Amino acid sequence: MVVSPLTDIMALESETVLLTLTLSKPRKVEWFIGEGMRLTEDNERFRAAVSSDGLEHTLKILDVTMKDDRSVFTATAEDNEYASVSSSCTVSVKG
Repeated sequence: MVVSPLTDIMALESETVLLTLTLSKPRKVEWFIGEGMRLTEDNERFRAAVSSDGLEHTLKILDVTMKDDRSVFTATAEDNEYASVSSSCTVSVKG
């Protein structure tokens, strides 16, 4: 279950953005951008992290650009009790 969902955010071009999701139980989270493109660990601009208790998941977006404007980011966690749970937000960028 999502305790604290992702929230829409506005940033200036070239800033770093931090998206945070808090879950009620430790779960593995996968991050997606747009229409289901999974973000991989080898992507230099997107850095996912998880707290030591496994509840807080963050995605750091380095050096946002106008190409990121209105991008939708989704975090999805698999949960055997509730199927999958997810949260989405929109990142808006001003030049």
